Amino acid sequence: MPKEISENRRSDVISHLLLGKSYAEIFTITGVSSSSVRNIVKELEVSFGKNDINLLLTFTKLLKKEQLTPVQALRGIRIHSILQSLNCSEEYVAEFLDKIVSACKSQNLSPDNLAKYSVMLFELSKSSDIPLDKLENHYSSLIQKNKEIQNSITLFEKKQKESKEKLDDAISHESTTIQLLGDYSTTKKRLGEFNIEIGDLDYQ
Repeated sequence: MPKEISENRRSDVISHLLLGKSYAEIFTITGVSSSSVRNIVKELEVSFGKNDINLLLTFTKLLKKEQLTPVQALRGIRIHSILQSLNCSEEYVAEFLDKIVSACKSQNLSPDNLAKYSVMLFELSKSSDIPLDKLENHYSSLIQKNKEIQNSITLFEKKQKESKEKLDDAISHESTTIQLLGDYSTTKKRLGEFNIEIGDLDYQ
């Protein structure tokens, strides 16, 4: 007679099944034999339907192969739902998600970041009233405009610096001129004390 499995161990087995683990892996982790795991699966099939349970277990194995958790898959489903709410076709949804996933993998971004940045993208689309498939061009346009603005700011700062240098030179020149006039006035006054006119001086 097979040994009865506690409810806690049964829950552990189901959790590992939902993570896409094989019967052998579940045995290694929990100590529950493959035949017992198979019996648990049969119980689930009776309770929830064989086709649905088989589909669910196949799906979890696919998630494991793609290194995704059920939570991350649910986020992906949410993204899919949002895309559809934006009136995107199934073909566009699939193509869009494939591109995003490939881009994230190439940039070593996690599925969590994929979901987070995708949601941000959708929120941007909704808040800006720009169709999702037009966002890329819109974003590129904004980057170009930003570069143009930065170039204008750089040019303005350069001209401002040149103007400041010219102003500083003019102020310095004016200060020197004022100093020379002061010296001239003082010298003229001192010469006047000796009844000497500046015009009488020989500059040679």
